[in-house]
Amino acid sequence: VRPVEHISHLALYWDDSNIPDHTVPPSEGCNGSLGCHKFGYFFGDSSTINTWWYAISDRVDSMVLFTDGLVMEDAVVSNQTCSNRMDGSIEIFGSGGDPPYLYALNDGPFRETSLFSGLEQGAYTVRIRDVNQCVRERAVNLGLNTTILADFDFREAEAYNRILFDFTGMGANSYFWDFDDGSTGNMASSLHQFNTDTTFYVSLLVESGPPDFCADSVTKAIEIYPGLQLYVPNAFSPNGDNLNDEFRILGVAIHRFEIYIFSADGTQLFYSNNLENSWDGTWNGELLNRGVYAYLIRAYDRMGKLHEKKGTVTLVR
Repeated sequence: VRPVEHISHLALYWDDSNIPDHTVPPSEGCNGSLGCHKFGYFFGDSSTINTWWYAISDRVDSMVLFTDGLVMEDAVVSNQTCSNRMDGSIEIFGSGGDPPYLYALNDGPFRETSLFSGLEQGAYTVRIRDVNQCVRERAVNLGLNTTILADFDFREAEAYNRILFDFTGMGANSYFWDFDDGSTGNMASSLHQFNTDTTFYVSLLVESGPPDFCADSVTKAIEIYPGLQLYVPNAFSPNGDNLNDEFRILGVAIHRFEIYIFSADGTQLFYSNNLENSWDGTWNGELLNRGVYAYLIRAYDRMGKLHEKKGTVTLVR
């Protein structure tokens, strides 16, 4: 008796010509005139025949063959199409052994369904089990076709209400901007002017195009408020007539503020870090003479940027 490997099946041949009055069994599909039988289930894999045992019973013309025939023939992988879609899948195919089969993914429980869907890219272990508790497993890798990410940066350009938007994501071939004021754009970078001082919610939708037509979107709040502005008078007259009696600074969009006032010889006469405080033309409680005095103003806008202004103011009496 001899086993013969046949890619995916096992053929068994025998010679019983030494048995009186023997009859050669049908040998369809086998070579020669000797007895032959081909087993209809898979034996191991394409290059290996599993360990097999046989025993001759008390009838000299019979034989029993025991095999471990469960084989995982294939694990068909469908890649995740887009980085933000959980649409990868693995389907397990088996043969041999004793069905019905159960299937498992990684360390998960066995189940009747051979298709595992809703997967993301990564390494997986697939398993198949028959009713005899024989288990086969295989390592497979599930890939990713297209990475797509919607993201953008923005900054002021020329004026506080003119904003330049730049796409900073990946994988996009087309762009759709919605500036939340009825205006749109379709370039990777877009310059837009807002005409109202308020908060806008700017959205960007990007698409990858064929073959997977991946898409992603992002929305960010954009605050449009006037830029820092300072008004500094060039003279004041502290004479008690309640008209222009103080050197007062006015401004818009100032988040932090400092002012220094100096005499002609560099003596510091006044300091404040509060825009509401003004200088009344005194030093140490004494009224100063008419003349020209220097000032240094440091103001910070909402982005923390320093705006510095130097100049002189005339005290008139």
